[in-house]
Formats: sequence, C-alpha cells, structure tokens
Amino acid sequence: MMCVRMMILFSLAFFSDDCVAQTDSALRQMSLIPKKFLAEVVAKISHIDKKISGQTLKMLRGLEEFQTEVTKKMGDSDSLKNVAAQDEAALERHRLEFLNSSNKAPAGLRGEYNAYIDTLRSTLNFLQKYSQILTGDSKSSDRILAAANKLAVLEGKLLKAEEIKKYLHERCDLLKTQLKGLGLERRLKQLGKANYYYTQYLNEYKDMLKSRKKLEKKAMSLLYSSAAFKRFVSENSILAGLFKLPTGENNSLQSLPGVQTRSTVQQAMLERINAGGPGAAVNVRQQIQAAQSELQKLKDKISKYGSADADIPNFKPNDQKAKTFLQRLEYGMNIQFGSSNKLLPATSDIAFTLGYKLNTNGIVGIGASYKIGLGSGWDNIRISSQGIGLRSYLDWKIGAKFYISGGYEQNYHASFKSIEQLKNFNAWQTSGLLGLSKKMQIRGKKNVKFQVMYDFFCYSHVPVTQPFIFRTGFSLK
Repeated sequence: MMCVRMMILFSLAFFSDDCVAQTDSALRQMSLIPKKFLAEVVAKISHIDKKISGQTLKMLRGLEEFQTEVTKKMGDSDSLKNVAAQDEAALERHRLEFLNSSNKAPAGLRGEYNAYIDTLRSTLNFLQKYSQILTGDSKSSDRILAAANKLAVLEGKLLKAEEIKKYLHERCDLLKTQLKGLGLERRLKQLGKANYYYTQYLNEYKDMLKSRKKLEKKAMSLLYSSAAFKRFVSENSILAGLFKLPTGENNSLQSLPGVQTRSTVQQAMLERINAGGPGAAVNVRQQIQAAQSELQKLKDKISKYGSADADIPNFKPNDQKAKTFLQRLEYGMNIQFGSSNKLLPATSDIAFTLGYKLNTNGIVGIGASYKIGLGSGWDNIRISSQGIGLRSYLDWKIGAKFYISGGYEQNYHASFKSIEQLKNFNAWQTSGLLGLSKKMQIRGKKNVKFQVMYDFFCYSHVPVTQPFIFRTGFSLK
C-alpha cells in the first residue's frame, strides 16, 4: 500500500506545474529516485566508456603499426608514400577526435538511433528539472548534470567509434589492392580479423549499456508510472523530434493531412482481401511470409557488408572473443549413478561444474562432486557419505549437438571426518575419461547434457570400477 501511495502521489505531483507546487512537501519526504540510481548509471557509463576507449585506441595503434611496416616496404614509390602520409594524418585525426569527443550531446539524430541513450537522456533532463522536489537536495541537480555530461561524452565516442569502424573497413579494402606483391597478405588478414572483432566489441558494449540492473529498473518503473514523465519523454526525446506532432487539443494523427491511421490501413486491406474471393486471405498470408523471408535474406546480406569475416578466406570468427570473462562462464551440475559390488554400495555422484568458453566450439572447466551411498539394493536402502571428487574437463563441438568430451579426475572413495584424511594422496583414485556428449535445449532455455565416457584407468582401481560412465546434467546459466 505504501508503494502504491507513493506512485499515486508522484504522478499527481507532476501532472501539471500547478500540482507540483501543491504537493512539493509530500514529494520531498519520499525520495522516490534514490541517489544510488545516479551512481549506478554513472558507473555503467564510465565502465563502457573505458572499454570503448581501450578497444578503439588499441585498434588505431594496430593500424598505425601496420602503416609503419608498409612504409618500410614501399621503396621509392612517391605515390605510395603520399598515400601513406595521408593515412597517417587520417589516423591521427581520428585518434584526436575520439579522445576529444564533445561533452555536449550531438544535436538531433546522427548515426544509428539508440533508444536506451535517448530515453536515459530524457530521464536525466526530467530529473534535473524536478531535482529539488524529488530529492530535496540542492546538490542533486549538479549530480544529474554530471551524469548527463558523462552520457553525452559516451554518445559522442560511440558516434566517433562508428565512423572509425567504417574508415577501418574502407581502409582494409583499399590496402588489399594497393599492397599486392609486397608480402603483407598475412598482416592484412590479421588486420581484417582485428577490424571484425572491433565491430563485435562495439556491439557487445551497446548491449551492456542497454542492460538495466535492479535499481535502475525500479527507478524507471516509478518514473513511467507518472503521466508527467511519459509526456515529458514524448515531447523531448530525439524520436519525438523526428515525428513532431502539433500541440493542443487536436494533437492527433488525424490532424495531419495525408497520414493514415492503423485502423484505416487495416480496413483498406480487409476490403481488398474480401474482394479477392475465398482464397485471397491464404494468398496474402503466403505473400507476406515470402516477403518476410526475402527481408531476412536482405538483412543477412546487410549485416555481412562491412564485416571482415565476409572478406577473409577461411576465417571462422570466435563468437566469445568480444564477451567479458563472466559472460564466458558456464555453470552446471550433473549426476552419475554407480552399481553396488561386494565392497561398495550403489552410489550417486552429484557434481557442480564451472566451465569457460574458449571459443565457439570449445569449453574447458573444473568441478567438484560429492559421492552419496544408496545401499546395496531396494531391500537395503541406506544413505551414507562415500567421499568426494575433483574434476577437470574439456568439451569440443563436432556437430550441431554433439561434443567430444574428455577429463581428468581424482576421487576419494571413503567417508571422512577431517581435511587431514584427504591429504593421504594414496587413497585417491585417478580416472582418465574420453567419450561423447550430447547437448539439447528444453523449452528453448535450459541446456541438458547427456554423456557416455570410458575410464582408461578403471581396471587399475581396487576394487575395479565400471569402465563406462553415464552422466546427465543441465546448465545453471
């Protein structure tokens, strides 16, 4: 009830300028938008700014080093030397422009539209306008302004990074024709790969920018519950500026001459479909599906245009390279059952694993297991502790769903009461495993894994353990 009351008061407070004055004191007591919200946004912007700056400057340095290498192999060709001098000047200009990106947001829409930045900019402008009422803190306006300036700098760097990406691609294409016969094919291939991964890094950082943590989600939820905020965004965002509507009582699409509403378009389509006879609807549906298929093909072609992988022979991109360390981690668990014998009861090994994605195909990881005794049969079920195990593993993809799996494991097949007992290394059994795994998705979310592996050291164990191991598990992330 308190949360509902707060949102209602917040909405009423900003419904009009007159209402703001009337509910000023109530809003000061609420602090709906906490200071931590700004701190979280600024930290995210600073982190992404640092990442983009590092990758961009690294890419420019790589191209500068390549240009130096090219200059050494040009000989006495004046034309090539002039080209090299122009390239050096262009690289320096791009570097300086990137480092000195304006701390003011670009006017209007330049480059690719970023909905998150547009919304965040409008949010900060709104918070600054009503900062005293929201927080009751005279310094909050300065903090909001500082956050807006950091966002503007990041926006400028993103815009400049896109220009540099385009320049790098065009430069790579031109160098391929200019440098034939100079023995730099290998270096050109490396430069093309670097250019491709630079594009992937930029895309990854944009995705990181869009992701909202709990505090930011809560703040935006509260803001969007206010009609005043929604009105402010609709009137002050870049997108609103592109589709500016007349203000006043007749503010509607119907007031714009020549603009069709959704209902009129639907009505016109229904009239034409009905006029076509009973099979017209099926025909239209098939044509729409065909058009969507062609549109997807066109999107694929456009996405490949400007990417290095489309121009480098035998280049297989690593889709994990642009991801952060945490994004490349894979958490999982699995279970394995063992049959009983004269000395050991039936057991169940429950293991938790942590894998690191090396590239598109390979995952390497470690794990730990706990062995539970289940008794000697259905008539003698008895739960007991039967030891622990330490694991390492490698999965390598060989098909759409199949992997070659291998691992090295150490297992302690006895209950223990202290860590000192585990230091008796002679009591540990070694296992060397190799086999196949199959990964499947259930309901498009969880990855389920089935494994069958052969233990090359099973016959050296005392007592002898089962040679084939069957495990099933699933990913936790």
